[in-house]
Amino acid sequence: MPIPLRPPVVIHHPEPEPPPPVIEEEVVEEEGSYVFHTRYMLWRAILWLLIALGIQALASLMPAVVELVYSQTIYYYIARWLTLVNTFFGFSIGEILLAFLVLWFTIWTLWYLRRAFRRESRFFDVIKLLILHLVWTLSFLWVVLLLMWGLNYERLPISDTWRLETRPARSDELQNMGAKIANGINTNYIAATGGRSLGVASSSPLTVQDLNQVIEEAFQRTAMLAEASQGGFGRPKTLYLSRLASYLDITGLYMPFTGEVAYNQELPAAQLPFVIAHHKAHQRGYAREDEANLVAYIVCTTSSHAFVRYSGYLHAVKLLNVIERSGLPSSKSTIGPGPSGDLDSISRFWEGMKSPYVSDLGIRLLNIHLRINRIRTGVANYDEDIPLIIGYYLRYPSAN
Repeated sequence: MPIPLRPPVVIHHPEPEPPPPVIEEEVVEEEGSYVFHTRYMLWRAILWLLIALGIQALASLMPAVVELVYSQTIYYYIARWLTLVNTFFGFSIGEILLAFLVLWFTIWTLWYLRRAFRRESRFFDVIKLLILHLVWTLSFLWVVLLLMWGLNYERLPISDTWRLETRPARSDELQNMGAKIANGINTNYIAATGGRSLGVASSSPLTVQDLNQVIEEAFQRTAMLAEASQGGFGRPKTLYLSRLASYLDITGLYMPFTGEVAYNQELPAAQLPFVIAHHKAHQRGYAREDEANLVAYIVCTTSSHAFVRYSGYLHAVKLLNVIERSGLPSSKSTIGPGPSGDLDSISRFWEGMKSPYVSDLGIRLLNIHLRINRIRTGVANYDEDIPLIIGYYLRYPSAN
C-alpha cells in the first residue's frame, strides 16, 4: 500500500460575505470529502495496528515455532537478500531513509501549521491529520519491522536454547569468574599493545575492514550459534550522523529495513569491536539486548585478535562491579593502569556527550521501542546480560 506524500487537508477560505448557493454546495462537498478521508485514514491506521498486535501476540504463543521456522530459517534468507542489495553502497541506506522520514514529517508539520496560523486551514484539523498520519505510518512500519526482523523478539530465550545454568552462583564461582575476566583484560591489553601501558586511550591496531573480518571469523567458529554462525552478512558502515548519535547515547544501530549494521565513528577505540559484534548479533537475529551482548561477549573473547578479545573482556567489567557491590573480594583492583585508563576514557567520553534533553530523548525512544516489542524492562535489558554471562560460565567452566 503506497504511503501518501501529502494528507487530504481541506483549505477553508475566509468568508467575508455570505457565499452564493453554488459555493455552499461546493463547501459541503469538500467537507464531506474531508470527513471521508479522515475516517478512511483512521480505520486504515487501526487496521495496521491490529495486524501488528495480532502478529506479535500469535508469535508470543509459539516461541518454539518462531525459533525453528522464522529465526533459524526464514530470517536468514531475508538478511542475505538485504545484504545483496546494501553491499553495493558504501554508506548506510537505512540512515538515509530514517533521516528522510524525519525530515519529511518535520517539513509536513511546519508547512501545514503555517497554513493553520494563516487561517487557510483549521488548526484542529491539521493536528488531527498529523496524529492520524503518524499512527498510520508507524503502524504500517511496525508490521514490516515484525516480518523483516522483529519476530526475533519472540524466539526462544537464549538461556533455553544454549541450556545455560540459571541457578545462583556460589561466592567462590563468582570470584573465579571475576579473576578470569580481570586476567583476560590485562593479558589481552598487553598482547594488543606490545606490553606497553600507553597512559592514554587505546587506539585500534585494526582497520574497520580487518576488524569486521576478525569478528566474522569468530562468529563462524562459534558452533553454539548454529545457523547464526553462517556467513554472508553485510559489513558494518559508518554513521554519518555520529555526533548526533553520541548526543543521543547511541553506540550504533542495526537497520532492520535494510539489514545494515552502522556504528558510531566517535566511539573510543576499546569499545568499537564489542559494539560491532553486538550489532552483528542483531543482524543474525538476536534481537534482545541482553542476548546480543552475550553473543558479542563470546564472539569477542574467543576471537583470534588480542584487541578484539580485550574489548570483549572490558565489557564484562560490569560483572566485576556486581561482585564488588555484593561484598565479595573483587578482582577489579588487579586491572592494570592501561585498561583502567581506557575505562576512564570511555566514561569521560559519554559524560562529555550527555545533554539534559537530547540524551534523555534517545533513551526514551529506545525504551519505547523495547517495550513495544515486549521487553518489559526496557533499556534495563542492556544490563540483563550479567546473569547470562554468569550462566554461561557455570555451564562452561573451562571457557575463556
